[in-house]
Amino acid sequence: LIYVPCHRSHIDYCALTFILYENGLMLPQVAAGNNLNLPIIGGILRGAGAIFMRRSFMKNTIYSTVFFEYIRSLMIRGSSIEFFPEGGRSRTGLSLPSRPGLLSLILRSFASLKTQKVKIIPIYIGYEKILEGQSYLSELSGSKKKRESFLDPFKVLKDFNDYLGNAYLNFGEPLDLGEFLEENVSQGFHIDSPLERPEWLKPVTGLLGDEIIRSINSSVAVSSTSLFAISLLTDPTQALNKDSLKKRISFYLTLVNKSDAYKDVWLTETNPEEIISKIEKLRFIKHQLIGSDSVYNPTPSEVAALSFYKNNISHIFMLYSLICESVRYVEKISKEDLYSLIEMIYPIISREYFLQSSHIEKKEIDNSLKTLLEEGVLISKEPESCSKPSRNDDHFNKYLSLCNICEPSVKRFYIAMSVLWSQNNISKEKLQTDCDLIAKELERLEGWPYPEFSDKTKFLNFIELLITERYVKVDKELLSASKITLKAQDSYKVFFDNRFLELVQNIN
Repeated sequence: LIYVPCHRSHIDYCALTFILYENGLMLPQVAAGNNLNLPIIGGILRGAGAIFMRRSFMKNTIYSTVFFEYIRSLMIRGSSIEFFPEGGRSRTGLSLPSRPGLLSLILRSFASLKTQKVKIIPIYIGYEKILEGQSYLSELSGSKKKRESFLDPFKVLKDFNDYLGNAYLNFGEPLDLGEFLEENVSQGFHIDSPLERPEWLKPVTGLLGDEIIRSINSSVAVSSTSLFAISLLTDPTQALNKDSLKKRISFYLTLVNKSDAYKDVWLTETNPEEIISKIEKLRFIKHQLIGSDSVYNPTPSEVAALSFYKNNISHIFMLYSLICESVRYVEKISKEDLYSLIEMIYPIISREYFLQSSHIEKKEIDNSLKTLLEEGVLISKEPESCSKPSRNDDHFNKYLSLCNICEPSVKRFYIAMSVLWSQNNISKEKLQTDCDLIAKELERLEGWPYPEFSDKTKFLNFIELLITERYVKVDKELLSASKITLKAQDSYKVFFDNRFLELVQNIN
């Protein structure tokens, strides 16, 4: 068994090992970064199954070979192995792309062992409150990542005096590695030497990584903190009284239950009153009494802290959000135009958020649209078309709330493409630098409250996605927009108002 959990906190190691021990399962050998091999603590972790490894060792042939043979020997013995496919901890609460190193090593080891049976177990680990919250905020604000030190465990001891809520572990559908390779390579995937690197290795490693992260996202545990955060932070005012907040939480719960792809996710709490009570107990935010109303109006630092938890579950509502966003700046949209627009942008959004499938079927769009119409979030004045509710409609703020979920990604997409459209040939480094500058300036001008909007790693990953999905052509390390995006240049403008388009053009 190879356990591949998402990585949100240093507690992940302990949480998974504890659960496996409690259920009488073999404890895994855990691949851990060399940065955790600290005096005293390193010895304790090694005794608990940690295998310390360098962050990068592909250029060191001897080190790579020795580490490879060690992992291979673990597989021959039938030992369980655990590693984090994302590499490092997510600072934003969003799932990160998988790193190829250990996945490639596992594939080569398995392909050289003709009799072993291996199953990969994707695991979602989520928290109602993580201990590293403040350090993540400082890193997203531009501070450098601090190196781990011997004193770090003692610094967080005081936090254990506070109420930290629950941690949730949810095991995804096991993936049989032999069946996966037979499906994606054919039965001739076996290799004679574990050091052999066949042609299929690189693309299949990427496919396996994507499937694992998608499976993790499909196994998400929807916590009280995440429901509270997405209900409050996506509201246009980012301030709601208690009654409105309870209704908004109920609304998001309804959307989960009616979702085709995510209706079976783990809803850890379904009582809005209990959810709000728990958030106050976790000390994320306090209500303010305004007249007889209890109002939740977060400070900028509270918004930034809660956005981590909002991002844990934002992918669940992404299709709903894209449909709502498609009519935000137009009077109405026909079903055919809606299909074309969603089908055009969905692949890149799907890869960024690791949605269940890389492409969308019309039936899924129809079912989500039906739900939005039933909930009054969209209206249909004419057959085969839909529009947003009027501003004085009770459902208008719910509509805007859904729009705001996909808005950062759609805007990142347009920023990247606008740079490519204006500069026909550009290096990857220059594209990323220009995108970062535009995002930072937009963040300042528009007052973006979410710290991940202009996060450098988001744009770096985003550019890689654009290349993978062939939205961008690569010629001698220079990038240019592909024909499909040049043809669709006007279509994308449906998602934005004129002010945003002018801002991007002026900054660019």
